Amino acid sequence: MNFVRIIFADMNGAMKGKLVPEEEFRPDGHYGMPRSMLLQDIEGEETHELAQFAPESGDTDMKLAVHESGVVDAPGNHTMKQVIADLRNENGEAFAESPRKVLQDAVAQLEAMGFTAKVATELEFYILKQDGSLYDAQELEQPYGDINAVDKLGGLLNNLVEGTATIGLKPEAVLSEAGPGQMEINFRPESPLEMADKTFMFKQMVREVTRAHGSLASFLAKPFVEHSGSGCHIHLSLWQDGQNVFANDPQVFESFVAGLSAYAHDIYALLAPNPNSYRRLQLSHGYVPNAPTWGDDDRRVALRFVGMGESRRVEQRVAGADGNPYLLLAAMIRAGLTGISEQLRFDSEKVIRAKEKSFVDNLPQAIEDLKTSDFARAAFGDGFVQAFCAVKSAEWKKFQAQITEWERTTYGSQV
Repeated sequence: MNFVRIIFADMNGAMKGKLVPEEEFRPDGHYGMPRSMLLQDIEGEETHELAQFAPESGDTDMKLAVHESGVVDAPGNHTMKQVIADLRNENGEAFAESPRKVLQDAVAQLEAMGFTAKVATELEFYILKQDGSLYDAQELEQPYGDINAVDKLGGLLNNLVEGTATIGLKPEAVLSEAGPGQMEINFRPESPLEMADKTFMFKQMVREVTRAHGSLASFLAKPFVEHSGSGCHIHLSLWQDGQNVFANDPQVFESFVAGLSAYAHDIYALLAPNPNSYRRLQLSHGYVPNAPTWGDDDRRVALRFVGMGESRRVEQRVAGADGNPYLLLAAMIRAGLTGISEQLRFDSEKVIRAKEKSFVDNLPQAIEDLKTSDFARAAFGDGFVQAFCAVKSAEWKKFQAQITEWERTTYGSQV
């Protein structure tokens, strides 16, 4: 039997949804799921901190509203199609806590200010053995950019590139990264919502295709202490009347980047959403920035200016591959547009203070900075900020409840 997979992203960007037999699927059909799914943590456990999502609320359905034009093949599963759903309540209103709605609202602000945007993601990820261990250097012969590594994974990578076309992504390049079995695929720019939708589907497709080849894929920010972490670099440009604003209006470009820097600390929990995110930021050297700095074609900074003329854009280099693509893009757009609205400059006091301050080194502080940020609440809404912080606080408590083997072996016989 063939199915249509009706899907949406939760707070972590994990794929949730349900399967409907293809012959039963109707674009205007009523497909419901419990609203508490919006507040599931990474293990699928429900977070009951917010009353409207607690069992006492009755856990009413949210409607999965789909569009027929959005139905595509699921590249990792040849018997299945898939479609992304918007999440609505019984009155047809979108849930403010939905990550896709957060990005839709950011795009609406873009349009209200007379802009469109072109966005491209650069995702790094590891291809691992089936038991989760690394392919070693001899198996892949892999310095950075080594063609031998790409060649040895040729069949798998060919299937991945074919899969990107199926979901509408247009890859520009595939290369081996610094870690054994670490890859990067770069995409041509799209509108923000298209790029987020396709990046969301791409990550799931990578997992399914690698499983079919007897391997595993990991988008963890820092899966191995001794090897490089995985980032999600985001390239963004603003457009107006068919022209690249960043190429033609230096003041708008400066204000946008100044906003990204000024509000980087407020949105840091969205860029580094998991306890492991801070491993990448603390244990990596050189190309993982520790403050909201900027510079022209400089890989050491958080905000890198690249391209000339109509290709002029800013590259955000802070976020890890573990980030939710909807929230990463929404955070970038909102911070940049606020910089334009406030006419910030690189020498503005707010920007200088932000640039001189290092990013926090732990998730609880990043959560607190998001929760208490007037900017974040205005940009993303109280409902979303409360929901995101509730889920991430619950995950931090679970992380703290783990005792590592290192603790046992190192301290156990010594103290």
